[in-house]
Amino acid sequence: MLEKGGDFFPNCATCTRKPDPFVQIAISKLFFYLLLTFRLVSLIMSTTKQKNRPHRTTVRARTKGENEMRNTALFKEFIDTYESKAFTDNYIFGIRYKGNIYMIKATSQILAYILKLDKASRGKGYSLRFKPNNTIRTMLLSMGAELICSAEMFDELVKASKYNKGEIFEMLVTEWYGQEWTKDSVPFTEDGDLTVDGTAYQIKYEQATFITEAQMMRLRG
Repeated sequence: MLEKGGDFFPNCATCTRKPDPFVQIAISKLFFYLLLTFRLVSLIMSTTKQKNRPHRTTVRARTKGENEMRNTALFKEFIDTYESKAFTDNYIFGIRYKGNIYMIKATSQILAYILKLDKASRGKGYSLRFKPNNTIRTMLLSMGAELICSAEMFDELVKASKYNKGEIFEMLVTEWYGQEWTKDSVPFTEDGDLTVDGTAYQIKYEQATFITEAQMMRLRG
């Protein structure tokens, strides 16, 4: 019968013989190599599965990257076409910010920074639109802005009239410069919306569409 404290139970409380350090080192190394082997096998098996069946996330990421590249090229095409066909390079932008309506004068040099590619109405491809977020609004305000009216007054004018927000803003800007506003449908390729001291301006309020994909194709012939 085996007794505690002998060679078979070297770690018990009554042990009088210390464990062999070389044996402990050998056991530690054995466990280490077994663990390393297990991890290597797991890694090889995982890699083989990924090669045989591409991960959905990888496919989605690749598709998203391709779409972004295509949209970037389309956006540049929109900007280049619009700038080359527009009658004027001068703009008056309207924004709503912290309860007020402001107007900002700018040139076509900032179009690529403040416009965005958006879906056209009724499924007609894409469109180039002025849909500023607060970052863009702040940037435009820093360029120098004129306060047109309060947002409350603006909303009341829209509600009480048959015109949309873009047309009401155009009316307010025109009257700001002491001119009488009349609604027209002159194409942006032929004239601006307002002429001040011999300079023609296009007037654009938030959500305004600059050009649709269908229009762009017609202009390019």
